[in-house]
Amino acid sequence: MREQYANIIVDISIDKLDRTFSYRIPPQLYGQIREGSRVRIPFGRGNTVRDGYVYSISDSAGVEPGKIKDILEYIPEAVTVEGRLFALAAWMRNTYGSTMNQALSTVLPVKYLRKRKSTVRKPAFAFDPDIERTPLPVLSKEQSEVFEGILKEK
Repeated sequence: MREQYANIIVDISIDKLDRTFSYRIPPQLYGQIREGSRVRIPFGRGNTVRDGYVYSISDSAGVEPGKIKDILEYIPEAVTVEGRLFALAAWMRNTYGSTMNQALSTVLPVKYLRKRKSTVRKPAFAFDPDIERTPLPVLSKEQSEVFEGILKEK
């Protein structure tokens, strides 16, 4: 039987990883894994286990066979709805020129978008209506009026 390979998008919460990585599909998973499938894979030098999504399946690896790692696990419950969402994300990427990570993070349910604490960003500032504000002296009269109008609306 000829080997099968999957091109996988890894950990969509990290923008730097917006490309596919090739993995070998183990024989016991032939026929189960298809485009849009969610899988667990060893990633990086430390073989950290990460979730990924199968972007495409091929009979050739595209890289040296000795560098290819095997898919560890197939997550079957993710295929039905997520497969369709994955196809939608691929269409969005091609149509609107976004990255695959951006498109996936737009369409996938929040429970699948696990972000590490280090990637969670707080807003640059938050509006606090209890803080007394005075216009800066460098504002023109018109700017001050607009500024005050905005504060009254909040």
